[in-house]
Amino acid sequence: MGRKAIIAIVAVCLSAPALCAASGPEQTSDTQLFFQGLALSYNGDHDAARAKFAEYDQRHPDDLLARLRTFDDRMFDIRSNKLSKEEYRHFLADVNAAIATYEEKGCSGTDLKGIGDGTLDCDYIAAALYSMRMALYLRNESKWWVFNNRKMLRGEDDRFFFYARRSKSLQAKFLLGVHEYEIVNSRWGAFSNDPRDLDEAMRFIKEALDDKSPFANDVLFFALRTEIENQPGAPELTACCPAAAIIAILQPQYPKNRIFQSSLSSSFSDSFEP
Repeated sequence: MGRKAIIAIVAVCLSAPALCAASGPEQTSDTQLFFQGLALSYNGDHDAARAKFAEYDQRHPDDLLARLRTFDDRMFDIRSNKLSKEEYRHFLADVNAAIATYEEKGCSGTDLKGIGDGTLDCDYIAAALYSMRMALYLRNESKWWVFNNRKMLRGEDDRFFFYARRSKSLQAKFLLGVHEYEIVNSRWGAFSNDPRDLDEAMRFIKEALDDKSPFANDVLFFALRTEIENQPGAPELTACCPAAAIIAILQPQYPKNRIFQSSLSSSFSDSFEP
């Protein structure tokens, strides 16, 4: 199946998720609620997205996939800003609680069949949770904290790679790429016993461009932001998936996303024909 066909299917699932859900009124309703939250998150409607995920979470308190998407939405929202100490403490406590649930119960509360449609697995969820926690550490703690806790961080890093490499999901390829990308460009790289490589990170991310999971747009938004902001790895992504093509896919669906609202991206995107 080609990339355009995959994007079309994902768009249908986001706009009319009941068409992609398994049978049964309760499951269809819950799945629709989840995908409504996902679409709102991609569109930058963060408060509304989290309200949908919170409603879903009330119905399925052990569904780690919903909690994970809430964390991702919070990351999208604060990407350009550093968290306050209190915000960081609360965010980290929520991620710790989700990881504790996983370590106690696995992902038994997550409807991978209904939401992941065979494209996700439990190893992906575990990897995403550990990667989220490490990202919070690296973005919010001082370099001295990182240095003093390097043994713990190596263990966290090892747990992430164990699950991400074991996962059969293409979305896990994206996690591998982004996790490695973050390490290469963070203070952790200087303290790691296992140096990361930007070329390998970009290889994983480019492989994930064929992602068929419900979260395929994660990859496209990451690639677009990297290209627009000319961050490390931008030339490699431009060669395989030009920003103009990504904009033509994402902007009509999610015009309120900040990447299309900023002066940088608007002047950039206006120069392209859809």
